[in-house]
Amino acid sequence: FVFKYKIPFVASVSLCFKKNICWTENHETSMEMFIFRTRTHPDTTDGVLEVDGEKFCDTAERTADRLPYGTYEVKVLHPSAGTERLVICRPDKRHSVGELLAGNGTNTLRRGGIVVGEHRARGLCIRSRLTFERLLERLKEVRGQEMALYIV
Repeated sequence: FVFKYKIPFVASVSLCFKKNICWTENHETSMEMFIFRTRTHPDTTDGVLEVDGEKFCDTAERTADRLPYGTYEVKVLHPSAGTERLVICRPDKRHSVGELLAGNGTNTLRRGGIVVGEHRARGLCIRSRLTFERLLERLKEVRGQEMALYIV
């Protein structure tokens, strides 16, 4: 069950979804991403990532360690090791609470980790590295501007 809607982020908008999660945005975002969780099992949670209103890829998370519903910011980090990371942060905090990453399944995920790719089976994504690199390139286009992630 996936529901679609468009939300203008120019003015103040108050959003309320299931589980009584409410938040307010008072600023214009340059890119908006939604993760719609579509299936929850005892060990894995599958979903769909939409970027600017279009389906981008599928997601997989470990149910016990998934991020709560809410609003987050995505930042591109450039560590000295050379591999770039997509870190998920709370809007009011500086530290990361999760990460969008490449990987085949949810077994090796840390708390807050979200694997991107194409669903093959419950909790398993294929073509993950390619999907991650496509997402990274898309996010680099709006570097320096806010990238909002909404988990619903």
